[in-house]
Amino acid sequence: MTGAGASSSLHAHSKQQMVNSVTGFIMASNVGGKYNFK
Repeated sequence: MTGAGASSSLHAHSKQQMVNSVTGFIMASNVGGKYNFK
């Protein structure tokens, strides 16, 4: 039970990290596009 809780917590953290990096990449692309293709 403890193992399952730790595993599910780790999965949630890794999913959040993935969302953060994807969001950051999209934001960086949008900013880069605004400045590069003005």
